[in-house]
Amino acid sequence: MFTLVIGTITFVYTTGFAGLTDTRDVEQVNNAERAFDVLANGFQKMARGEAPSRATEIQLADAQLSTGDYHNVSVHNAAGDRLAAINRSRPIVYEAASGASLVYEHGAVIRVGSDGSAIVKRGPDFIIGENETIIRYIQVDTQGGDSLGVGGETTVLVRSRKTVSELEYRGESVGDVTFRLRTTPERAPAWESYLDEQIPASGDCVIEGSNNQFVACRFSTDSLSVARTKLRIEFS
Repeated sequence: MFTLVIGTITFVYTTGFAGLTDTRDVEQVNNAERAFDVLANGFQKMARGEAPSRATEIQLADAQLSTGDYHNVSVHNAAGDRLAAINRSRPIVYEAASGASLVYEHGAVIRVGSDGSAIVKRGPDFIIGENETIIRYIQVDTQGGDSLGVGGETTVLVRSRKTVSELEYRGESVGDVTFRLRTTPERAPAWESYLDEQIPASGDCVIEGSNNQFVACRFSTDSLSVARTKLRIEFS
């Protein structure tokens, strides 16, 4: 009887503790997701000219916050001519101890589970339609182009300021175009699924590249505008 009681207590303690740990890990990522939504909203306001700078707090809680490798986007016409291209944009990545992560990339917030599955939680500031397409692209970089990274049990202040805001392309009667972005193989399916829902029904999005790191969407539009806002960020 004594052995049974001890065994039951041990089982309840072990499973209960594991459950509490899982719940804590999920809540930490949920909190980080809310912070990333605030971050993305602030960046969007800056891109729309509603603010020159922003500062957003992100609590790490045994997590890592860093900037990823440079990614790029481009827009081409039916003949393959490049209409607009934006290079050197760094994603902002939150990596939890559980293996889950959040990424601000190309103006969107993406959540990646510990199993590698990804979903776009907040889309970029794009309007894609047959009559009119507006791509308001937010380019993120750091002082001197250096990568940033901080981890542990701390609160990070992500400071950002606008350095460039310009129209990259504006055209009428454009016709067929291809919008192409670079991401990671892990996040490419999330981008493909999201963009496939945004483009006109006659269009199509596919994953390309030898490592499945590109997503290309082909569709037709009458009017096309591509605007770029460059933000410089720092962690403190």
